[in-house]
Amino acid sequence: MALTTEFKFTNTTQSLTKSLNLFDCKEASYTGRRSTATETLVANNTTGLEGDELVKYRSNRIAQVNTDLKLSKAAVNVTGVSYGVEVHATLVSTDSADPKYRQEMPIVCSLTFRHPLDSKITEAHIKTIMARAVSYMIKEDNTTRISALMGGPITNFSN
Repeated sequence: MALTTEFKFTNTTQSLTKSLNLFDCKEASYTGRRSTATETLVANNTTGLEGDELVKYRSNRIAQVNTDLKLSKAAVNVTGVSYGVEVHATLVSTDSADPKYRQEMPIVCSLTFRHPLDSKITEAHIKTIMARAVSYMIKEDNTTRISALMGGPITNFSN
């Protein structure tokens, strides 16, 4: 028997027009703040004394992988793992005409993966889902769905 583990979606062509610049976040630029059995919190050293960026890595076992999918042949093992990264950044607003004016606005982004503990799920599968999740935020014309989502859920999905 030859076991194959693959996704069933067929829209897998990589876009040549969608662009997203990734950042080179070197480990040397971060200092550990807190570490427990399930999470590690690090601070970005390049933001100065104010600590305007924190990064939290998490990983823990979960009793069951909850999903909105209707699976007809679900895996027997429902025990899973949940892991990901959460970025907490501070957007700072200042006014050159008023040196006393300063407003700090937190922005938090979370990327979480949940799946059964199964050796058939590989890093390549997770990288595919990560790329697809980010791809769904960018339309075919390279604009994003961010403004629409800031106003509420998308009710008319169009590229």
